[in-house]
Amino acid sequence: MAPNQVPNVQLVSIGGPRESVNLDGSVLIDMKSSKANTHAFGQAGKILALKEGHFPYVLHGDLNTVGVTDFEGALNGSFTTHPKVHPITGELLAFGYSAMEPYLRYQRVSAEGQIAQVENITVGGPTMMHDFTARPTLRQPA
Repeated sequence: MAPNQVPNVQLVSIGGPRESVNLDGSVLIDMKSSKANTHAFGQAGKILALKEGHFPYVLHGDLNTVGVTDFEGALNGSFTTHPKVHPITGELLAFGYSAMEPYLRYQRVSAEGQIAQVENITVGGPTMMHDFTARPTLRQPA
């Protein structure tokens, strides 16, 4: 499949009368097409609302929507629902996954709210991760 090509996905409705999930390939790869209804938290003076597979949304203090953020163009794929805040640096540790390559990315957002690092993680195929944990690197004695 060519990069950024929409996969051939059958349209399916999942859920009961209260919710329907659209599996249209064009919606799945549109990073701005999100309900952002899973997790909200504060980072760098902003309230971010998150839903897996898409860009975060920024909210006003009264919880009205400001709009989607891609961290000034630095985020080029999905952003996890449950990022972790580094207890010392205040950095945000996150990941993003996709049905297309690269399947998994590690992301680090500075305490000031700017993408500081994005690294592809090599995995064998599409990977769905809902949450993760982070810990300090343990060094072996010399």
